[in-house]
Amino acid sequence: MQNIPLTKEKYLTVLKAIDACEMMQSAIEEADGIEEKAHDTSYRELKAYLLKQSDLFGLDKINPKKEEEADWSEEISEDASELINAYAEVEMFDNLAWDLASMEFEKQKGSEAVTDMEEFVKRGEIYDAIMDEFDANDLENVKIAGLVE
Repeated sequence: MQNIPLTKEKYLTVLKAIDACEMMQSAIEEADGIEEKAHDTSYRELKAYLLKQSDLFGLDKINPKKEEEADWSEEISEDASELINAYAEVEMFDNLAWDLASMEFEKQKGSEAVTDMEEFVKRGEIYDAIMDEFDANDLENVKIAGLVE
């Protein structure tokens, strides 16, 4: 077996990364309607194993089976959650802007024939304008036709 030397900071970073992966896996399972979460337990098992080693890094020992939490463990989970939420927000705006740019491009193009590169450049220009709007106003100016105001 190989030993990988870790500082306390690296140990906590690894736990935060595992926590983030576990949270994302759980969210995907929930979105897919998977009730039995045992089909892939690799993140949970690795996290439990590492948590058992916490005293080697001068941290309060945690019993993963009893889900006892120490302050340092709660902080890791909060950091992982904040990281995921920040990523999700960036992705949401990016995906929404690209989808809106694609729809707008189709409206502007009409029946005109364009090359793939021309299409990509034009969609990119529309995307940039939409992202500038999002940066300035978030979703404040987004309206959905047909909804009661």
